[in-house]
Amino acid sequence: MIAQPPSYPATDAARGARWLQRADARLKAVLLAAASAAVFFIQTPGGIVAALAVAVAVAATGCPQPRRVMALAAPGLALCAFGFAYALVTGPSLIEGAASGLVIAGRMAFLLVASAAVSLSTPSSDALAAFQRLLGPLRRFGMPVDAMATVLSLALAFIPRVFEEIAIVRSAHASRAAAFGAGLRALPAWGRVLTPVFVRLFRHADALALAMDARAFGLGERRTALGQRPLAAGERAILAAGVALCVAAALLL
Repeated sequence: MIAQPPSYPATDAARGARWLQRADARLKAVLLAAASAAVFFIQTPGGIVAALAVAVAVAATGCPQPRRVMALAAPGLALCAFGFAYALVTGPSLIEGAASGLVIAGRMAFLLVASAAVSLSTPSSDALAAFQRLLGPLRRFGMPVDAMATVLSLALAFIPRVFEEIAIVRSAHASRAAAFGAGLRALPAWGRVLTPVFVRLFRHADALALAMDARAFGLGERRTALGQRPLAAGERAILAAGVALCVAAALLL
């Protein structure tokens, strides 16, 4: 008689995972793309505020570390404030400029919070498998699906890294008593922050490229994966409802 492999109970981490962590990576990727596209069609301040409230609620209830999402998005929220201030100054009137600035800042904040929430709740391996499955039909047209999926998964993984680098460099400037000021007066100071941030990110990209080259990335055959299950009926219903909600928000708000 062939011995059956032992079955191990779920770990404490798996049992304590929040709903966004347990959600299928393909579901999160498609809904993030649909919501990101829909938010650019929303033209009313009320619609933008509602979309941002949904993103914050998802991050607060579904991410393992909600405070980290907000902490990582904080440097980007400063750019949202600059966008609001610019629209307020250049608008035809104070009210119209404030409304336009709220829409611009709300869009940026939504993208920051939503992308950070998905990135922090999705392991890189799951994101890679999800993109490979979603882009699979493009193989018929000779597209390098494996390379495209790798690029997308790395881009998603780099989102929190960008925020972390901004926080590190800003803290280094603050420890040297660098004055950031407020409003538009802070723009030169943030320019001094972003320059070393890009330098550090390019160094990370070079190290990643060397690691991938050392492992002969791209020279092998088509990548294979285990456990590529289709979406369950409930997941398909959630996906359809989410996409329909994004389309409705883009057309009505």
